[in-house]
Amino acid sequence: MQQVFAWANSCLKSHELCRNHWKHSSSQRQLPTRLLDVGETRHEPYIRLQATNNIPSDTPYLTLSHCWGSKRLISLTTETMSNFEKAIQISDLPSTFRDAVDFVRSCGLRYLWIDSLCIVQNSPDDWGKESSLMAAAYSHAILNLSAAGAKDGEGCLFHRSKSFKTQPCIMYASAEDKTSFSFICRPYDAWGTSIETSPLGTRGWVLQERLLSPRIIHFASDQLFWECCQGYDAEILPWSSIRSSNGHLKSLSSNIREFELDDEKLHKYWRDTVSKYSKCKLSVSSDKLPAISGLASRFCRQLKLSPTDYLAGIWRNRLPEDFIWTTNWRYGGSDSCVRVPDRAPSWSWASIDGEI
Repeated sequence: MQQVFAWANSCLKSHELCRNHWKHSSSQRQLPTRLLDVGETRHEPYIRLQATNNIPSDTPYLTLSHCWGSKRLISLTTETMSNFEKAIQISDLPSTFRDAVDFVRSCGLRYLWIDSLCIVQNSPDDWGKESSLMAAAYSHAILNLSAAGAKDGEGCLFHRSKSFKTQPCIMYASAEDKTSFSFICRPYDAWGTSIETSPLGTRGWVLQERLLSPRIIHFASDQLFWECCQGYDAEILPWSSIRSSNGHLKSLSSNIREFELDDEKLHKYWRDTVSKYSKCKLSVSSDKLPAISGLASRFCRQLKLSPTDYLAGIWRNRLPEDFIWTTNWRYGGSDSCVRVPDRAPSWSWASIDGEI
């Protein structure tokens, strides 16, 4: 925890981009409709669901990114709402959720946002409303907890089953003139292995969660990783060993100013984001557009466009260029592409399952 606090304190004190990150998503701070109140002490056996209408808008809270997996998770429904507002027993939560509650309490904070417990899962109206507010939910959070090493809710944030594989080793050598050298040997692409290709890193919803969150702690199977708008770090490996394939997207999305980037560069950023997003997986096919809607909302605000300018993943003022997308299988992509005609118009990349 000391390492996490050091990363977070440094970011909060010295990273201007991270502090102002939320301003790209909305004109004023706002809380999600509901939050989980984890209590004032670390030993309370329950948490509870709380509406935020009477909580100050600048109240700090954390979010959790996790894989739902094949196991059924405890969820907020119209039937469980009243009970959740009274108490949710810690013992009823899956391991990932329990660890997240523990982490929030250890930080001395009180509120946590988890999608399955804060959005009414059997209400299309509530789900539609809350999914449209996803950009604000992640952008305004002080920190995102990413359960990168867990394939479902029963994965633990704090369990390090593969840390021995990441430990750097020192090798010694000498030249003919008897000059001695030492080398630190480390995994070539620890970030890609632990984050990008992790169970969580390949999920469609998670891309926008990463790009919208100002700060992220990735709980990988081998070590902790830090990601924010201004940099990366790792628990075991030196920061110079961290390479993120979508790092430029995150930093760019946080550093957009009219005098720095023109419309052409902004639209290239959107196309790069869509290309990466098309490689991700979705459990529910119809989520193709909703799972990137938070980023679309933010992009719309940054470009000073109207929501009516966003047409099923394509921008009205860039129709000629945006119409000429192509599937990646033509250029050696590994996955086949399948058209899903009822999901989006045929001229939209969202009508295709496969790499764009």
